[in-house]
Amino acid sequence: MPRPPHNPPIAMELRLAEPATPDRVEAAARMFKVMLETVRPDLPADSVTMVVTNRKMSTGLRAWTPEARAATKTLLAFVRTPVGYLKKHPEQLQLAVAVGEFTKAARAQGGVEVWREGQKKATARLDEAFTEKIDRYRESVDQSGAAALVTATTTTVRSVVLRVGRLAEGKPVCARVTIRGDAHDLRVKGDAGPFFAAAQDGGIHRITVKIAWKRDAGGARRIDAERSHALALERLAPALRGEALLDALSEAMPSLVNMSDEEVQARLAESRGGR
Repeated sequence: MPRPPHNPPIAMELRLAEPATPDRVEAAARMFKVMLETVRPDLPADSVTMVVTNRKMSTGLRAWTPEARAATKTLLAFVRTPVGYLKKHPEQLQLAVAVGEFTKAARAQGGVEVWREGQKKATARLDEAFTEKIDRYRESVDQSGAAALVTATTTTVRSVVLRVGRLAEGKPVCARVTIRGDAHDLRVKGDAGPFFAAAQDGGIHRITVKIAWKRDAGGARRIDAERSHALALERLAPALRGEALLDALSEAMPSLVNMSDEEVQARLAESRGGR
């Protein structure tokens, strides 16, 4: 991803009056990773970077894209009013889990302050009172439905619709789309007609999906395709085939036909690094 000429401001920052030990920095990075994946699972990894100071630990997030800035604003909204936020977004209960694990791992005597860029006072304190509040809310959630609530996220992805159909007789119609580089067959919720048309079209689409997550044996989050759904789509770019593809390549590449021998040799030398 191309970088802007100047560093963006710190969008969200953790401050604590403790040294930035490897364990604390790792715990902060793990918390941020889980929280960002929860609110925006399609966010590219390099769209958010961390800045860490040393003696009195400060761990900040730089958001390099509009989507990343929106994600950090969502995290700030959660820490500002965690219970109210989770009541509106119960599928993001993993946010509370991540914060709880971090505060235990950080072992900060005075708690952890959360700051937003440009503020004169902290947005929130991740202290014992904060964790007790979210723990009480988590305990109040019906445990029979907690696993599903924790691991469901609605977002958009950009993908070609690779195929549409039933994986077996009597099974629901699924659309095969690419998420994070891997193909997944997601159940089509509602009218499957646009997905069949998209598969024939072959173009790139913005697809709204509801992704369900699960933990593997090692604790890593994986997409649970059987509980995930494809909801809607919008075409972004048509497919290029045949003459259209050749025309596009011709426009993108310089023609050698009208070049002199010297120009051709110069192009070849440039492509080889000047050798």
